[in-house]
Amino acid sequence: MFDFIARWFSRFPFARNSLRVGLSIKLVLLITLASAMGVLISASLVLTLQRQQLVDNALQSSNRQSQMVNSTLEQAMLRNDQPMLDQIVQAMVDRQSIEHIRILDRYGVVHTSSLPTDVGERFDYSQPTCLFCHNSQVRPSNQTAILSTQDNHDALLNVYMIYNQPQCQSCHDSQTKVLGITMIEMPLTDLNSQLEAGFWRILLAAFTTLALMILLVMIAIQRVILKPVSELTRCMTEIRGGNLDCEHYIQNQDELGDLARTFSMMREQLKTTRTENAELYNKVQSLAILKERDRLAGELHDNLAQMLGYINIQSAMTDDMLAKNQISQARASLLELKRTAKDAYTDVRESIFNLRTAGCSGDNLISTLNSFLGEYRAQYGINARLCVEDQRLTEFPSEVQVQVNRIIQEALTNVRKHSHATQAWVRFERVDHHVRIGIEDDGKGFDPLQLEQNGSKHFGLQIMRERAESVGGELAIDSCAGSGTRVILCVPIFPFVEDSHEDATYFVGG
Repeated sequence: MFDFIARWFSRFPFARNSLRVGLSIKLVLLITLASAMGVLISASLVLTLQRQQLVDNALQSSNRQSQMVNSTLEQAMLRNDQPMLDQIVQAMVDRQSIEHIRILDRYGVVHTSSLPTDVGERFDYSQPTCLFCHNSQVRPSNQTAILSTQDNHDALLNVYMIYNQPQCQSCHDSQTKVLGITMIEMPLTDLNSQLEAGFWRILLAAFTTLALMILLVMIAIQRVILKPVSELTRCMTEIRGGNLDCEHYIQNQDELGDLARTFSMMREQLKTTRTENAELYNKVQSLAILKERDRLAGELHDNLAQMLGYINIQSAMTDDMLAKNQISQARASLLELKRTAKDAYTDVRESIFNLRTAGCSGDNLISTLNSFLGEYRAQYGINARLCVEDQRLTEFPSEVQVQVNRIIQEALTNVRKHSHATQAWVRFERVDHHVRIGIEDDGKGFDPLQLEQNGSKHFGLQIMRERAESVGGELAIDSCAGSGTRVILCVPIFPFVEDSHEDATYFVGG
């Protein structure tokens, strides 16, 4: 219920970020409502019982008083002394314990009354005063009830039947069983006063009980529930901040104690898992370093080692030519050595630059590629440009970014070495749930099938494919003689760029 109220209020802007119903507030409201309902129900029952008891006492007192009144009037009625009868009735009313007295004959005609104006009035069964006796369910007899009088206030009405006794038969027919009735009205002022005083006493006791109950229950809840929950929250907050050595101080032997002990076991497991993960991470880093060394060794073998081997052989041949005094042939061989050494120097310098830019994990991929392409254009005279369909497509995890960067660098190195191109493009595009990276040039191109049929093995292409597969991607070569070459790298879109849907295109370089 409290969460529903909070959600309803949260629809309003002013309360969206400020309304929060905490556990303590919920418990206070819940306890207050439950206690209030219990105390109100108990107070209502006590009031009902007290009222019933007071009414029963009033009815018993009314019956006793009515019997006393009838006993007093009996002698005057036997003597048929009307003045004495009127005098006795008036004296009893003047005592203020009786409000009104009427004596009716068996026909319902008022014979004697404390109000002289009532004498001669006739009561019939349809009048409200008579209905509580004269109905199909109740047999006429002595009755006492609470009813509203003609002046709209409650009073006790006692109806006492005047039966035809032997001493009355000297004046009345013995066949007549009931000679009349005596109607005595008594005020309920004392009863109402007692009820009102009891109501305020019970109300005060109810509020006092409610306050004490809430106070005692809240103290108990604070110690039994809120304090342990607060302690668990503190530990969870510290764990979220990375502190797995925090200790809780909960000794409860209940469900919260079980939760705390389970939480301690989870914390210990997290500590063990973190240690194991650190060790595993170090192993993975070591394996990654070894794997990268293998790749670098392959690249060096494919380029630099072959050149140095060629230089070694060519140097020996030049030495033989000089020994044989073949000056012209030796000069041509030295020029070839010079060209090869220059290419080796260029490859080494480029490899160092590629490694340096690939290790700049603090920069984003666009900044890294811009730096590389700027130096690439300046060194080799090839107009290489970066085209990005959506800048968020270049946002990769650091390990993926390193591999993507190295593949692009290796592809552009091949453009410099083999394509004789004047322009190159690096394009980032979105295709379904993948990022497609194309490295294109306008060079002479080649036939990939012919390259495979001739048994040629380009170690650089193999390493590029391995790098692509290591990040869950694929590498393809699209080339044709005379139409340039396109290296296509497809990698998955990672979660933080999955929602990219902008169509803006960025052109860098030129």
